[in-house]
Parts: sequence; C-alpha cells; structure tokens
Amino acid sequence: MTAWFAITMLVAGGLFAGGVVSIAWERAGPWRAGSSLDFRRDFAHTIDRVDKLQPALLVVTTLSAVGFAFVTPGLPRLLAAPAALGLVAVFVGSAAVLVRIQRRIVSQQPELATAEIERLKGTWIRGHLARTAAAVACFAMLVAAAVA
Repeated sequence: MTAWFAITMLVAGGLFAGGVVSIAWERAGPWRAGSSLDFRRDFAHTIDRVDKLQPALLVVTTLSAVGFAFVTPGLPRLLAAPAALGLVAVFVGSAAVLVRIQRRIVSQQPELATAEIERLKGTWIRGHLARTAAAVACFAMLVAAAVA
C-alpha cells in the first residue's frame, strides 16, 4: 500500500509542480510585459487549458501524501505530513484568491479599466509565483519522504 501512495503522490505531484513551474517560467514574463488586451486573451486561453487538470492533480497529490503519511512511520511521515499541509494551503490559497482574480480577468467585462487589469495581472502573477514556490517545496519534501 505504501508503494501505491508513494507512486501516486510522486507522479501527480511532479505533474502538478511541473505545470505551475511551466506557467511561471514561460508565461509570467510575457504576460507582465504584454498589453492588457494581449494578456487577457492569452491568459484566458492558458487558464482554460490548465484549470481542467491542475486542480485534480493537486487533490490527488494531497490525498496520496496524506495516505502515505498515515501508513509510513518515522522520517517519511515527518516529511510527508507537512508537505500535505502545504499542499492544502496551496489549494485553499488558489481557490480563495487566485481563482477569483482569474475569473475577473477572463470575464467579458469591457468596463474593466486598463489600470484595474494591470493591478489584477500583477497580483495574480505574484500569487502564482508564491504558489509555484510552495508547490515545488512540497514536492521536494514528498520526494525526500519517498526515498527516506
């Protein structure tokens, strides 16, 4: 049973962490530099694609990390449990803050002023970079737990 939890948390966790890193690495710079109109169009396209899979990967990673922490004693548990809590924080922060911002950005509200779009863009990018750092740190802890 431990192996199944470990494999699941590492595969799903690697895919989740890789997904958020790829957005931070490849999209954040061009989005920051682009016009509001280009940003909204490209952002909506990207979010439409990643929002179908990323939340599911995060949930699977978190649940398998919790399962792994419950069935594994010692150091692996001490690494997996806080990583699972960190992933819960990533999920809650994403749902509570970033998803609300995403919805405003991709809405078809033409009355959103350029200054408001720029403010939302900056807030979302900073939040996503924080989510990325947390996801990578949690994934590193899960890897360490699996090999410990």
